[in-house]
Amino acid sequence: MKKMFCYCAAAIILTIGHGIFAYEAEAESSVVTTDSVIWQQTSVDTIEPTPDAEETAVAEGVEMGMHMIIADKTKVVIIPLSYILPIDVIGGKLSLGAGIPWIQKTSAVDETKSGLGDISLKATHDYGDEVYFRRIFSVIVKLPTGDEAAKFSDGSSAPLGKGSLDYAFAFSGIRRMGTFRLIGNAGYRFNGEFKDTVNNLTKKYGNVMNLLAGTEYKLNSQLFPFVYVRMVETGESETVWTGWLSKNQDDVKAIDLITGARYKVLGSISLSGALEFPVSRKYHAGVVEPPNKVTLTLKANYKF
Repeated sequence: MKKMFCYCAAAIILTIGHGIFAYEAEAESSVVTTDSVIWQQTSVDTIEPTPDAEETAVAEGVEMGMHMIIADKTKVVIIPLSYILPIDVIGGKLSLGAGIPWIQKTSAVDETKSGLGDISLKATHDYGDEVYFRRIFSVIVKLPTGDEAAKFSDGSSAPLGKGSLDYAFAFSGIRRMGTFRLIGNAGYRFNGEFKDTVNNLTKKYGNVMNLLAGTEYKLNSQLFPFVYVRMVETGESETVWTGWLSKNQDDVKAIDLITGARYKVLGSISLSGALEFPVSRKYHAGVVEPPNKVTLTLKANYKF
């Protein structure tokens, strides 16, 4: 009988400089780095290749890991869980999973506020062989489990969630050509709204689109270097009062170059690390752009 085991990893975001306004830094980190839904939609570096002819196909089982993100004033620990069902569904494998985030925010005077963030539930259908064309389609539902109204002792905002029920979709297409894997990924999220009954207002979040394309190279049976280009674009949110509407100027378009490697330690344990270089950041015309950030991410997954 296999023992249950969870292999943990950390992702440390190296920050170069600071944003001009607090909401600018938050807009960038929430969309590009500390957003657990974006992480679930674009985490293609953890997708194991379909087996070669001499290898054994991946069977059903539970997969666990840890992914920690440290931004300027925000820390997020995400625990990904997934279970591959022991049945074939429309010719492919169906897996069910969840992303459970724990969030900590720090104020200007180093006061911290922490708690459970917005949990995401995920269903994925994996179909096809990479020698021809592998298709992976995911549906994600983000629950408003985090405290959107959380505040520091001075009354300033420290939201641990968005307070909205969101729906997201992601599609990955993979084709193997010799020792290369060509990977394309696209996702879209329909964001809901948060009704603040205490202050009698509604916040309507803008939708989010993400695209990713790149390649992974099989250096040997354990080491797989990769390079991707990722684009994330979010729409501007609105705050609505009775008879009033405010545009929040928090729309962001980000393009990153991601380069790193995945390492297969054992058959059931894989690690990956990458540097994410900000190629472009485009904010609302009324916002002064903060300095760019370089990101180092480390992930681990264990299947039992």
